[in-house]
Amino acid sequence: IPSKMLDPVTTEGLMNHTMFALDHESEGNYTLWKNEASLEDYDGLRWLSLSGPVWCLGTWCVTAYHTWMHLKVISSTGRMFSDCSQRRRTLFVLALPMVYGIMALKSVQRTW
Repeated sequence: IPSKMLDPVTTEGLMNHTMFALDHESEGNYTLWKNEASLEDYDGLRWLSLSGPVWCLGTWCVTAYHTWMHLKVISSTGRMFSDCSQRRRTLFVLALPMVYGIMALKSVQRTW
């Protein structure tokens, strides 16, 4: 884990090392980064990003419930699932929050 779960000291050291590797005279760039993007005063933001898996799991549960309810209604009408392409499209739309949640979680985890 490069930044040790967004630990401010480790993240700062990683950025300093990265900037120095790119440009040996990067003191000005590092100071600019520290003023604009350092997370040392934003502990709440760190904990919010670390709670991402909980929100993603919640999205999965809500999506699974809505999909189950939709399939339950389909079975109560007596029609087959394959009879209506509109039903399949509805399930695709129901699955979108799951996909978006996974993509967002993956992006947040990349910064950890």
